[in-house]
Parts: sequence; C-alpha cells; structure tokens
Amino acid sequence: MWATKMMTIFFSKCIIFIALLSTINLTTAREVRSFSAPARLEGAAPTIKMAFTIAGMVKEIHARSGETKKRGSPLITLYCDDRIAAVQLAQSLIKETQAEADKTQNGARVEERDVLAARIKVTEADVAAAEKRFHRFDQLKQKGNFISDAELDSMRDALTNARAKNNAMAAEQKLTNAPARQEDLAAVRAKVNMTQAKLAQANAEVEKCTLRAPANIIVLRNLVEAGDSINPLNPTTSTAAITVADISRHRVRAEVDERDISYIKLGQRVSVISEFDKSLQLSGKVSHIESEMGRRTIKSTDPADKNDRDVLEVMIDLEANAAAKTLTLPIGLRVVAVFGR
Repeated sequence: MWATKMMTIFFSKCIIFIALLSTINLTTAREVRSFSAPARLEGAAPTIKMAFTIAGMVKEIHARSGETKKRGSPLITLYCDDRIAAVQLAQSLIKETQAEADKTQNGARVEERDVLAARIKVTEADVAAAEKRFHRFDQLKQKGNFISDAELDSMRDALTNARAKNNAMAAEQKLTNAPARQEDLAAVRAKVNMTQAKLAQANAEVEKCTLRAPANIIVLRNLVEAGDSINPLNPTTSTAAITVADISRHRVRAEVDERDISYIKLGQRVSVISEFDKSLQLSGKVSHIESEMGRRTIKSTDPADKNDRDVLEVMIDLEANAAAKTLTLPIGLRVVAVFGR
C-alpha cells in the first residue's frame, strides 16, 4: 500500500515536470521563431498629399516627378498679382507711417525753427516801434499839443496788437521746440505696428500661392499642370496638387499576418530583402506596432498566403548604414521583412 502511494506521487511529479518542460520549450520556440511578412519601402512619413488652401490658376511647376527638393523649396506657384499688390501697398504704408513717427520724435526741422525765430524778431521790432509811437503821442498829448483822443487810442491799439502777435509767435516757438508728448509717440508707434501687421498678413496671403517642400522630399506625382484652375472649395474636384515623400530617412512598413503577431516586439531585429534583387539586403529594428488590425494592402507572391486574413502594420527603422542604399530606391518598393529574435 505504501509502495503504491509513493509510486503515485512519483508519477504525478514526473507529469508536472514534463508539463513545465513542454511550456519552457514552447516559450523558447516562440522566442526563436522567425517569419517573413510583405512590406514596402517608404520615407520618414507616409506619402504626403499637398494641396492649396486658396483658389487660383497654376502659374508654374517647379518640381517634376522623381526630382528631389530641399526643405522650403517651391514646388508649385499660382498667379497671385492681387496679393502681391497688397504687399506693395502695405510696404508703402509702413514707409509713410515710419516717416510720421520720425517727424513726431524729432520735432520741427532746424530750418523751420530758424524761420520762426526770424519772425519773432520781426514781431519784437514791431512791438518796440509801436511802443515808441505810443509814448511820443502820449507825451505830446500831455504837453497840450493838438493830439486827439482817437489818435492816441489808435496808437494804443496798435501797440496792443503788436504785443499780441509777438506773444502768439513766442508761444508757437515754445510749442515747436517742446519735445514730443508720450501720447503722440504712442499713437504713431501704434500706426507703425498696425502697418507692419498688415504687411505680415499680406505676405502670409502671398505665401499661400506657393506650395513648398515641407522637408527634404522626392516628388512622387504631379497632379496639376500650368494653366489648371484650382478651387479647394469645389467638392467635385481633387484638392491635392502634388504628392511627395519625406526622404530625410527611410523606413519599412510591413504587414504581419495575424498568425504571427504574438512573435513581434519593439526593438526586434528585422532583415529586409528584395524578392527580385538579391543584392538588396538591409537591416533594422521594429520601432512601432499598430494597435488595430486591418486588411492586407500588399499582395504577397507566396501562393500559400491567404488574403482573407487580417494583418497588423509594423514600422521598421532602418539602420544608419542602410541610408546610402535606399537613396536610389523608389518609394513604395515591395520588399520582404524577415523577423528574427
């Protein structure tokens, strides 16, 4: 009885050990399992469709399919004479308001101040002459000479007018020589800022007339030609004018079959090869794994693959030494991604 019980315990432990060993072997098998998936070569981002935000007519095509352009280079330009005229008008307004600001800041010209000073001397001389005439007539009146009251009053009025003109001229000189008031300076500065803002707005409107390379790109396809009319608000026409790809670096987008998704992980090494060019062999690592399954878009040449199965997109960053090899390769080239440990 005791021997039977011991044998039962022994066999139970053996079964548990075998089960654990099988699990370890299965896990190891999964870790070392390699598989392949159809993939395509792309730039730093998926294909970029570029479109105008304003309506107009195509003036010039600066880049054709297959050409590479640096960041900021013009690709397509529209006719925008009205917007260019608005920029020129804004530039003229800036010059006008800046001149007004300088005049307010600096005050009257030296020549104007000299003319004003000369006029004051004239009025001062008029006052002195009027005073002499008035005092002479007043003395004659007091000595009993035949000077009427009307004549004396006329001399007094002339003296009063001369003094008034001299005071007015002195006040004008004081105003001319006074520094600009802070509120006046603030007003003209606000005008200058407003015209500068209008110029920036006009330049922004002109910039809408040109599609520029968003990065170092290669042109994939021109969708418009010179003379074509573009209206982004028309739902019946295509809004894209050109398609480009960012070639600042290259990546590979692979479609992993649903039966293999449990074997992929971030940082996993991947070999990229071509089915038709055996000399093309690149290496990289898994940099991103999508969170949603989708339908297959890359057709595999393997007849055993079933197209009705879902796939998971996986992004592969190529290693630095692959950059020279990918420069001459077309975007969208079909390759095979071989996933290893």
